Amino acid sequence: MSEMDVLVSATRETFRIQMIIFLYGQNSYNLIQYVNQLIDRYQKKYPDSFNMHKFDLETDNQDEIRNAIKENSFFKQVKFVVVKNPFAKSDFLEKILKENDLEKQKDLVLLLYQTGEQEKFKTLKLFALLTKTAQIKEFKAPTIQAMNKFASSYIIENKLPIKKEILVKLVKETGPDFWRLKNELDKIASFAKEENKRDVSEEDLARLVNFKINHNIFNIVDAAFSNQGKALTLFDDYLTQGGDALYLLSMIAFQLKNMLIVRELIDKKCQYAQILKKTKMHPFFFKKNYEAVQKYTLNDLKNIFQKVVDFEIGLKTGQVESENIFFKIFI
Repeated sequence: MSEMDVLVSATRETFRIQMIIFLYGQNSYNLIQYVNQLIDRYQKKYPDSFNMHKFDLETDNQDEIRNAIKENSFFKQVKFVVVKNPFAKSDFLEKILKENDLEKQKDLVLLLYQTGEQEKFKTLKLFALLTKTAQIKEFKAPTIQAMNKFASSYIIENKLPIKKEILVKLVKETGPDFWRLKNELDKIASFAKEENKRDVSEEDLARLVNFKINHNIFNIVDAAFSNQGKALTLFDDYLTQGGDALYLLSMIAFQLKNMLIVRELIDKKCQYAQILKKTKMHPFFFKKNYEAVQKYTLNDLKNIFQKVVDFEIGLKTGQVESENIFFKIFI
């Protein structure tokens, strides 16, 4: 019998449940999944007598919560009271638990759950009380192995065309956050379907995912083509802080490819709206590219692109130092 089965083990013949369940921890994704699974299991076990109340102690009226826990019904029912954030008003809930002998209430399940850092509430009296009276389950922050397994299962289930090394980069960015990882994967899956992508590239990932470092990367790349004094400082800061020189080069190359396309269409006398439609770029990024190419001829951009390629080869073979990126490419 699984842990979930134990929590839903009361039979219809005995029709008597007295239970306090307390779930907590940093892994809010799995915790919420578990809450929903418990609710679903009880609903299926008692389809004609299940009566659920849901509250959030951070926002809901205390009297309503008190009444839901205390009230008795003339009808046979399984009363399932779910309380989110019990430690938001721990003194109130502690008083309720002490004043009401829940063991004398028939057919009551009180499910309490709290996400976040447990150290914030482990010292409170309510936590000590729950360790004595409740069935407890802690949801610890997921490991990198768990995150990778989740991501791998997702791409298999959704047939998402993304390479392992790109997936590793995504998992590294999202950290121990299942919610964000799933949201980013959903976004990528939607993009791949709409664009009929056979392979999600690193450039696609950079466009779609709001990487923490990308704010700096895009500022650097933007400055490189608009304000080179500022760009020099940003380049130096990025590399001093341990930024990946090859990744920076890939973003410069990505920007240059877009600029080359726009510049070529401008030279063919295409109008702004026509170029936007042909490139299928996001209007914001298109505007950035359109403004940036005004300072360059097509040959200028091709020469800079060749310098990027040459510098990448030199960096990989150890013939150049990453600190010289700016001077070797833009000066």
